[in-house]
Amino acid sequence: MALVELAGRLCLATIFLVSGLGKVPNFARVAEDMARHHVPLPEAALIATILIEILGGLLIAIGLRTRMAASIVALWLAVVTVVYHTSLVVPQNQDQTIQFLKNLAIIGGLLVVVTHGAGTISVDARPRRTRLEV
Repeated sequence: MALVELAGRLCLATIFLVSGLGKVPNFARVAEDMARHHVPLPEAALIATILIEILGGLLIAIGLRTRMAASIVALWLAVVTVVYHTSLVVPQNQDQTIQFLKNLAIIGGLLVVVTHGAGTISVDARPRRTRLEV
């Protein structure tokens, strides 16, 4: 089961790492897209997004402060899903529906990590040392 927990975390983390790293060289274009979606302070929001995706992905992958990282990423992804993949004005097309449902599935996986933690193959599971042991 430990390898399954690790594989699950790595699968979840991969999408955030790839997405965050992909935004860096395309910063101006992504910021313009955020502005078109009425995201306030798009450059600052993009910096926050990149940090959440890369740092959150890394923390989830290695299993360090995993519950906190998964909580933050899940909350951020919920906001992104509402801003980018829902529309109350026009009917959604099939691509947007798929993106919406994909994000819901990822949020569900993150919530499982929040509930159960990183598992035994993680930094969180390492034995704790006291100052006297060092």
